[in-house]
Amino acid sequence: MKKRRRALALLSALLMTAALAGCVAAPKSQTDKDPSVRARLDYATGEIILPLDAYDVLDTWQDQNTIFRAQQIAVGTCMSSRGQTYTAAHVVDSPDSSVGDRQYGLWDVASAKKYGYTPPDSAIKTAIEAEAAAQGTAWHKAFDYCNAHLPSAIANLAPSNTEMTKSIVPRLATEAFNLASVDPGWQRARAKWWTCLRAAGLDPQTGADDWSSKQAQQLLTDVDSTGHLSDPENAIRVAFKEATCNDQTGLSQTLGNLEAAYQQPLIDQNQAALNKVKALKQQRLQTATEYIAKNG
Repeated sequence: MKKRRRALALLSALLMTAALAGCVAAPKSQTDKDPSVRARLDYATGEIILPLDAYDVLDTWQDQNTIFRAQQIAVGTCMSSRGQTYTAAHVVDSPDSSVGDRQYGLWDVASAKKYGYTPPDSAIKTAIEAEAAAQGTAWHKAFDYCNAHLPSAIANLAPSNTEMTKSIVPRLATEAFNLASVDPGWQRARAKWWTCLRAAGLDPQTGADDWSSKQAQQLLTDVDSTGHLSDPENAIRVAFKEATCNDQTGLSQTLGNLEAAYQQPLIDQNQAALNKVKALKQQRLQTATEYIAKNG
């Protein structure tokens, strides 16, 4: 189950839309899977692309960024009408700021070697924070107002919390994850990764929800008074070792393939309901893209 990184979209508020519920057809059997379906590791954004991503409007960096960009332009228009500047409306983010998917630990060796566990901040987030720090009460009041009063077309772009957690897409994703995580290949892949970590001088955490070493856990909780890592250089070294072992043992590709293999039969059995979800996703993205083209 993906541990997604959608905090940026929430800066403009969690915008409410109707939840896409509907019945979910169960898999025909506990062993129903399609081994021909594979996950795709996207090194540009650090994402692990699974079949259900095609139906989730916030499940890729690109789609999330499109909606967030439209939100920021709308906030900028509102801020200008209230006599305030808003430089974030004119900033375009880079995929380098994407945290990526780490549901199976760090796997992008080049990114881990460069950034460790912490990629650079979003350029939009940086612009907002810098301007907020430099402006006075009037700016902050306008910012709060504009985020709470987006045009309805933009306010309806982001899914509600219910849709993100309880509608058909997350329910199918959870079902597929549960099936994949008890597949014999799941634990074999993890054991190979642990062996590699030990050979690299690290102590793996072996709990079901653990995807890093004990050294990483210690480094990530050791922060200074400003919230920054106390030993960032060592954190990069450990991150590089973890990602290298993940890559060498094929951990993320193997586990991603397992999830994808269990997702596809569930998609096939629920295709009609998912088609409606996909149509709404495409409509949202089209609205955001057209708004950006017209107002950006």
